[in-house]
Parts: sequence; C-alpha cells; structure tokens
Amino acid sequence: MKKRFLVLVLLVISLFLLLATVSAEEIVSDDSNTEIGVFSEKQSVTTSDEPNDNMGDDTSNDLDDNDSKNFSDSNSISVSHSSTNITTINSTTTNSTAIDTTTTNSNINTSNVPFKFTSTKNIVSTYGKKVKFSLKVLNKEGKAISHTLVTFKVSSKTYKVYTNVNGISSINLNYNAGKYTIYYYASDISGKNRYTVKNYYKITTYKWNSGANVLKNKKIKSNVLKSTLVKKIIKAAKFGTPIIKFKGGNGKVVFITSGVHGNEIPSQIASLKLIKYLETHSIKGTIYIMPFMNPKGTAANVRNYKGIRLNKLANKKGTISYKTVKLIKKLKSNAYGDFHSTRPGGKPGKNVVMGTYRPTKKSATLAKYISKKAKVKCIIYKKAGVEYPGALEDVVSMKGIPAVSCEVISPHGKIKSGSVSKSLLMMKTLLKYNSVI
Repeated sequence: MKKRFLVLVLLVISLFLLLATVSAEEIVSDDSNTEIGVFSEKQSVTTSDEPNDNMGDDTSNDLDDNDSKNFSDSNSISVSHSSTNITTINSTTTNSTAIDTTTTNSNINTSNVPFKFTSTKNIVSTYGKKVKFSLKVLNKEGKAISHTLVTFKVSSKTYKVYTNVNGISSINLNYNAGKYTIYYYASDISGKNRYTVKNYYKITTYKWNSGANVLKNKKIKSNVLKSTLVKKIIKAAKFGTPIIKFKGGNGKVVFITSGVHGNEIPSQIASLKLIKYLETHSIKGTIYIMPFMNPKGTAANVRNYKGIRLNKLANKKGTISYKTVKLIKKLKSNAYGDFHSTRPGGKPGKNVVMGTYRPTKKSATLAKYISKKAKVKCIIYKKAGVEYPGALEDVVSMKGIPAVSCEVISPHGKIKSGSVSKSLLMMKTLLKYNSVI
C-alpha cells in the first residue's frame, strides 16, 4: 500500500513538472515576439497593421487604457520619428536650395551690372590744350551706376577711373598732335571714340615797315586757297612781315621763308599751300613759315624792297633779311630753307637745291637728300658766303644752322606750270628729313 502511494506521488510530481515546462516554453515564445515588436520598427509597423492570431483572444483585448496608450505611443513615436527624419531631410534640402537661389539672384542683380555707355562723343583739341573725355554708365533699367570701374586705353596709356555718384567717369587728355582712338571697358561692355589733336598755331606780324596788301598781286589773288589760316596770314601781311608757327609735339624746329624777292611767285604760293596742309596734318615738332618776307615787293610784283636787294644784305644790320636771320637763330631752329624761283636762262636757271660743306656739313647732307627725293639738281659749294655773299642761306649756315636754298624754274612775276607743286615738294622733303612730318 505504501509502495502504491509512493508511485502515485511520483507520477503527480512528474506531471506537474511536465506542465510547468510547457508553460515556461509558451512564456519564452511570447517574450521573443515582444522583442521583435520593440526592436524592429518595420516589424512593429507590420504587427500593428496585420492580423495576429491573438487579436481574437479575450486576454489580448483586455489591455487597460494605460497599456493601450503606451502601445499606441510607442508605435506613433516610432513612425513619427521616421517621418521627422524624412521631414528634416526635405527641409534641409529645401533650405539649401533656397539659399543657393538667393545667392544666384544676388550675383545677377542687374541694378549694379553695366549695360551700356552714354554721353560719349568724339573729341577734338589742339596741341598743348587739355581736354576732358567723359562717359556715363547705365544699368539695364537705364539708371546710372556709381562706383563702377571703367578702364580707358589711349595709345600706350591705360587709365582706371570709377564712376561718380552720377555714373560719370572722366579722363583728362593732353597728347601730341595726331589721331587717336579711345577704348573703354566696364565689366562685359566696351566702346570707342576718336580723339583728334590738331597742331597748335600762332601768327605773329613783325612790323618792319614791310606791310602791304599782297592780293594786289593778281597772280597771288588768283591762287589764294580756301583756308582760314591762309586768309589770316594774308590779312596779317598788311601790317608787316607775317610768320606762322605750327607745333604738334616735341621735335626739331624748321624755319621756311619765301618772298624775299617779291616777284618770285611760285614759292610764295607753295608756302600758302603748306600752311593749308598743316591745318589738317599733324606734325612732330615745330615749323615756322614766313610766306611773304617782303610784302611790299609782293604786292607790287617787284623783286626788291624799296630798291634794296635783300638776298645780298642778310649780313647787314637793319635790313629785313638780317632781322630774319636773327629771328631764325633766336628761335633755335635746327634747319632752314629759303625758297625761290629762277627765271629760265638766269642763274642758276633750273630746278635745284643748293648747300655748302662748310662751316656746316649738314647743309650738304640736307641738300643731297632733297635732291634725291624731290628729283631736282643739286649744287654744293665748298664754303658758305663765297659764291653768294650776304645770301640768307649762307649767312644762316655761318651761324651753325644747316641751311639750303631751293629754286624752281618760272619767269619772274609769273607761275610756270608745275613750279608750285615742285616747290611744295621740296618744302615737304625738308620737313621729312628733319622728321617733323
């Protein structure tokens, strides 16, 4: 009996242990599912959306309000956190794009971007006179832009000037005679204008009791050129011996005379033509032209001045020719040319340039150059003052200034065809030798 009781007890204990083991396995299985729900956001979302075998169980539905709230909060936090991450990323992207857009818009702000230049124009000045060149910078809306850098380039010089409060940028120019182009730039726009500098001129009348109306000479009157300066020089001759000075820059000084003999017309007309030429052609130095040394003789179409042969008395104090030599020296001339006409059969009687070897060898060099370029004969004497004592060319050469005499063939008081153009050619050749034109 005792043995049976003992066996029964053992069976009960074994059954109890077996039931306990099964319960423990079920509990572990539930905990595992819970861990999946907690640690996997994806699984958590799936669990809340899809049916569960326990959803119909009364125990699953018996969750109290707090547990239900906690469960719901847990899931919402998980999903909300995910949404926050997405929102934050989108927000960051949007803000970044907005900032870039703002920066781009700032960079292309047209209110300060030069669009065009206005108030520009070609300018004309004379040598030695300052002139201002200005322009205005406008934006696309047509409004002036201040404090904008404008770069100007003229010849080999560069200027950088900011616009003022009115959008205007200016430079002051003072160049040698010539024609220039003003280039200007601001950002991506550019432009250009012309800048012309004319020769400076000045007419002086020396009252040497020599004045007369040269237009009384019919040959002079019929050959007067349409030129403002020619008219002025003819008017000045009424009061004395006129001289016109042209200056276009630093360079040599060349002095030219004609009309020492009043009835030698071609060279006097050539001098007037040279004056008109220099009205519009720039030079690199200084030129003095005395077209009528003896206006009284020119007006009367006679050779001498009151019976005095001026080209033989340039070394005699008080004569017009002597005063002219003194003036040539005073003005620090680098070269001198005296222009004549010679009658056919006279002395020298041909188109010719004459010079001397002594005391100024450059006189001979100059004469040879003119002879070759102007295609005229050349006569060079050994020493100044021997063949033609008292002549202007010789007396000037003896002062140490290279001098020449240039003759063209034409009857006295008349103009032979081609004589004026040949005389003018020799004048220009004299200037070219001295690099003035």
